[in-house]
This record gives sequence, C-alpha cells and structure tokens, in this order.
Amino acid sequence: MARPEGLERALARGGYHLLEAERLSLEQQAAPPDLVLLTAVRADQRLAQALTTLSGEAWRAIPRVVLLGDRQPEGAYQALTMGADDAMAAPIHLPELMARIGARLRPVSANGDLSADRSGGRARLGRRAGRCARTRW
Repeated sequence: MARPEGLERALARGGYHLLEAERLSLEQQAAPPDLVLLTAVRADQRLAQALTTLSGEAWRAIPRVVLLGDRQPEGAYQALTMGADDAMAAPIHLPELMARIGARLRPVSANGDLSADRSGGRARLGRRAGRCARTRW
C-alpha cells in the first residue's frame, strides 16, 4: 500500500520523527521506537508474519498500528486478531490517525498507577489526587 497522502507531513506537524525501514531490527536502532506504523494492502499472511515478529519479547511494549489499503472493515478486524494494537482500513483519515497515535503514546502515569475510591469520589494518579464524578453509561 502506498502510504496515505500527507502522512509524513501530519507526523512532522504532530512532533513525531519518522524512521522508515523495510525490515525492523532493534539492533539497528540507537533507541527502540515509541510506536511501529505498518502499512499493508490487506490483512494477509505477510502482515501476520510481521506482527508475529513484532510480538517478541523485545517488541512487546511497543504499540503496533496497522494501516490497510483495503477498504473492507473486516481487514482491520483481522489485523487486530493477528496482534496489531490498532488498525485502520482505507480511507485513512489523518486527524483520526494522529489522535489514535497520540492515545497509544500517552503515558498512563509518570509517577505510578491510577487508583480510585469510588465511595468517596476521589482518584489518585501517582502523586496527584483529585475528585471524580459518577457517570452512567
């Protein structure tokens, strides 16, 4: 799949640095990437093999986002079942992609875990404490 029109520009404007590679190897990198963005025509055996390679111990903490040229929504489902952390089928809407990347890279907590006291309406994220409201879905 040719990458979506304007992808590099969107990533640069978002403050991201793009490194391209035909084959991924952590040994070639000075530091591991924060995220792997895979492009494929469809969710096929080649994609499954790439995702299997990227599920090894060294890659486990690195989110894998797949962009598919195939317009079938089943392709995104298949990529997710193959091991992608997120997947989108064409047409790729760049603002949505950038939001998904941002969400994948957003740290859960810089200083610790999130904890909540539902009865008292209090929440703690690391050293920060705050009030929380009840929400019904």
